[in-house]
Amino acid sequence: MAEQQPFYLLLGNLMSPDNNVRKQSEETYDNIPGQTKITFLLQAIRDVSVAEEVRQMAAVLLRRLLSSSFDEIYPSLPPDMQTAIKSELLLGIQSEALPNIRKKVCDIAAELSRNLIDDDGNNQWPEVLKFLFDSVNSQDVGLRESALHMFWNFPGFLGTSSSTTWR
Repeated sequence: MAEQQPFYLLLGNLMSPDNNVRKQSEETYDNIPGQTKITFLLQAIRDVSVAEEVRQMAAVLLRRLLSSSFDEIYPSLPPDMQTAIKSELLLGIQSEALPNIRKKVCDIAAELSRNLIDDDGNNQWPEVLKFLFDSVNSQDVGLRESALHMFWNFPGFLGTSSSTTWR
């Protein structure tokens, strides 16, 4: 946890109005290994003691990382870490109290799912499909909105194997 505090400061500095502070922070951030970035960004998003704008910045950066560097980073992660990332995202959507953060976590989950559709159109994250359909049918309005936002963000969630998911 001690390593997280400097990372939170770094995230805050990435939003600094001072160009020099922001540029130095960008250089520092760019030099952090991808696996470490994912871990720290997820922790920042889930830490409710962190300022909302820092959590939002962490969410934006994690989505950007998964969007731009997925093939370089994600496949090289240990399988247990890949599973933990997926679980943390779904748990974050369920437990997040702030709508803005929840929406950004939905965006990250949609981006990850988009990247986990294989060349044949099969979704390699079947748990997200179950989560989405359970959420759409939930009594919790926030979960229903989250599921619909994710479908809107990436309608390709269903892939080609969706018919087996419904049974």
